[in-house]
Amino acid sequence: MASQTERGSLKATHRAAERKRDAIETGAVRYSPADPDAYGDAVRGAIAAYEKCDRLVAQLALFSTNESAEDIATGHLPYLLVPFYIAELALKIPAYSSTSTPASRPAERRAVLKRAREAYERYLHHLDGYSLLTANYVRLLQAYTEDPKEFSTVGSVSGSSTGVGAGRAPKAGLAGLADPTARRNAKIANFQAEKELRGKLDVLKQRQQQRREIKRRRKIRIREAEEETADNAGSTEDAHNDGADDDDDDDDDDDDEDEEEARKLYMAQVFYSVHMAFQGLDGINVEDDMLASAPVPQNNGSVRGGSSSTAGGLGDNRQRSGRGIDDELSERIDQLDMQNGASLQRLQGALGAGAPTWAGTRGGPLLTKEGRPKQPFTITAGSNMGIGNNRAQMAKNVFRPGHNLPTMSIDEYLDEEFRRGNVIEGGGAQSGLVPEPDEDNYEKGDAETMKARAWDEFTESNAKGSGNTLNRG
Repeated sequence: MASQTERGSLKATHRAAERKRDAIETGAVRYSPADPDAYGDAVRGAIAAYEKCDRLVAQLALFSTNESAEDIATGHLPYLLVPFYIAELALKIPAYSSTSTPASRPAERRAVLKRAREAYERYLHHLDGYSLLTANYVRLLQAYTEDPKEFSTVGSVSGSSTGVGAGRAPKAGLAGLADPTARRNAKIANFQAEKELRGKLDVLKQRQQQRREIKRRRKIRIREAEEETADNAGSTEDAHNDGADDDDDDDDDDDDEDEEEARKLYMAQVFYSVHMAFQGLDGINVEDDMLASAPVPQNNGSVRGGSSSTAGGLGDNRQRSGRGIDDELSERIDQLDMQNGASLQRLQGALGAGAPTWAGTRGGPLLTKEGRPKQPFTITAGSNMGIGNNRAQMAKNVFRPGHNLPTMSIDEYLDEEFRRGNVIEGGGAQSGLVPEPDEDNYEKGDAETMKARAWDEFTESNAKGSGNTLNRG
């Protein structure tokens, strides 16, 4: 049996960790470029507090594989979220610090991602042991277990209310579905599921705060009533004691209701964290894939791994000292002009041979079969499809308007519309004037007279409404 001291230490440690995490999430502790280590130290301090809490939970053996979710005490449910918060805080560790170097940052970041991945995995498997994962999340966990590196939540969208993609995802990140429409629908479903879970959690938190406020006001009223009746004696005191017994019964009922509401709140936090854990694993795979293909800077400043030393014709010799930024940019643009012709020749050679490839600065195919770039490339605008790049025109286009400029004046536009016959003439007030009849045109006058006589005969033989046989009573 665990001692009361150890349980008190666990509770105090957990509260301290929660305060540190709330300070980070609410923005009380923010990242500042002037002091990047302060934010990192705050995040690491919160992680250390949660890790200490995790060790105390293991020492006290609060959870057992022989128990079910209903057997877990309500007060112990918040400790289920400890690994999840460790993973969430690990992802907040800044990649830039005063001690890190450009060459070491990718490896350091990948180590952070590995740490967060292990915490997520431990958390999800722990919940799966208690059968706290719904069917959709069980399928996602199976898909992740089969292939962790290629896992993605952007899979086939199920028709469940959670909107979480189910099934095994073939590729990591947004490559999980080849159809852009299906990927978009899957991302919308994930967002809607997150919004729904978050809304339930916020409602329960607000309800708990209201109950606490009501309970606090009730205690104040009871204390005031006790102070007013403190000088009374005899039957008044007996009546007060009887009323106190009734208040104790009400407090017991309130405690049961509070425990039930607290359990609902903790379970809502668990369900929300499960969804966010899978989203975090998906994001870890995407970021880890990017870091794996990122170029590794060498000591001399050149780039090795994903790029050449010229970096697409721009050069990356960072050992130059005593030179301004303008000089470096001018030299890079000059190198771009010299290498642009050779790059275009390789491109035209590939197109002339009929091969569906594009050439970069090093030759060969530019993209892989999956659509990922294999080498750096530069797209320039100039005459003759890039040969003899016009630097003045490029500089002029930098500050060009973002909208399309007019190509003709208003008068020219109206003349063109008149020529095409798109302008209708006439109309207006003149169209309502009745022309005066020509007295010398006897044929037109006789025709109008006969038309008027025919209409008079028709109206005499057909009374108004005689043809309406549907609405008669």
